[in-house]
Amino acid sequence: MKITCPRKVLYDSVQTVQRAVSSRSSLPILSHIIMSAQDDNLTLMATDLEMWMQCGTQSVVEEAGSVTVPARVISEVLASLPDEDVTISQKEGGRVALECGASSYELLSLEPEDFPKPPEVEDEASLTIKAQDLRLLIERTLFAASQDTSRVTLTGALLVLEDSTLKAVSTDTHRLCLAAADVSESTGTMQHIVPERAMGEVHRLTGELNPEDAVTIKASSTQVLFECGESRLTSRLIEGQFPNYEKVIPASYDKKLVVPTEQFRQAVKRAAIVARDDANRITFETYGGTLKLSAESPNIGIAKEEVDVVREGDDIRMAFNSKYLLDFLNITNAEAVEIELTGELSPALIRPQGVYDYTYVLMPMQVRSYAAAP
Repeated sequence: MKITCPRKVLYDSVQTVQRAVSSRSSLPILSHIIMSAQDDNLTLMATDLEMWMQCGTQSVVEEAGSVTVPARVISEVLASLPDEDVTISQKEGGRVALECGASSYELLSLEPEDFPKPPEVEDEASLTIKAQDLRLLIERTLFAASQDTSRVTLTGALLVLEDSTLKAVSTDTHRLCLAAADVSESTGTMQHIVPERAMGEVHRLTGELNPEDAVTIKASSTQVLFECGESRLTSRLIEGQFPNYEKVIPASYDKKLVVPTEQFRQAVKRAAIVARDDANRITFETYGGTLKLSAESPNIGIAKEEVDVVREGDDIRMAFNSKYLLDFLNITNAEAVEIELTGELSPALIRPQGVYDYTYVLMPMQVRSYAAAP
């Protein structure tokens, strides 16, 4: 193989795929990136056997073929080279030559035949969605995925395809996110759990596309494939039963608060400084058109904040986890948020005002008596 490619183009492609490189595997080949050249296309791929990342780019191909290169080394070399064309060629003795301007390297290579091939994904279900819509779905949900590896089905996002709508759901049992978006084309139905890591990488890939660019998703019973422009990500699905999320979402409410988002965010952020010494607990109390937030710690002191609200129904007194609130508020661009409530120990339904394709369900905490506002 022999190819020539601009340094930055090649470096960006390496940066994309190396995120799938295994850092702990005992198989040396998994620490490598495979480069395959044919016609005027260069394809790079890396894997940890759970996720395959593939990226294609145009290059001048003098000799077709494939080579493997150590991911960390070539990434560091390309990062430090001048912005000139880079030539990569296969040498005898299991080496790969890299030349750029006055710089030349020979890197140890492994047999490309030993590199694991990505699984074929039979598209039992498929859909096409705008890059900006998929990116927003992931932003709105992935932060609520569980970090508890003993409950593996909660460590990813559930993708549900029904008719022309794609839903994404995540939960760690303390909160639940549900977001929906329209798709332009779809076949079959889908109800699969995609690992958090894979969803995070898809979020990164969609950020490199134009908002209106199309992303294609194909899924079989065990694998899912995301086609994002010149990049492809294949991931194993998480096996198991995702909780019945629809039962968790409150169907009605008897109290409702409408709160200015930025004022609310800043108040929660300040009170959280004290709340983090008490399991991030912040107590909410309403008095007419005022929401009082309070937190107390025997080691730090007391925090009290006030926010203007529009209230429907009786006054409330509840406690919530400040970190979970900020996770939601930090990705919300709406001027106000709506909080629907039923009881002190019942889950709250929170959404950006007027937005009905996004729902955040948050379980309350036990109210501490010392946190009562005067």
